[in-house]
Amino acid sequence: MSEDKASKKQENSSTESSSEQLRPELLDMIKHPPRIDDAMRDLPVEERVSNPAMAPEMLDDRPQDLG
Repeated sequence: MSEDKASKKQENSSTESSSEQLRPELLDMIKHPPRIDDAMRDLPVEERVSNPAMAPEMLDDRPQDLG
């Protein structure tokens, strides 16, 4: 049982050391990702139109030149 605790402690310390190596901006983006709506609206127009996961109200935001 003490071996399990020791291995878990090693895993935790390795996880902490790897997170310390990340840039603060990247770490903040991982902890607080952008909203999916915002990320999908940032996609190119062609990709948004051809994406079956897009809701119709999101497609209404597309430029008028596509139809």
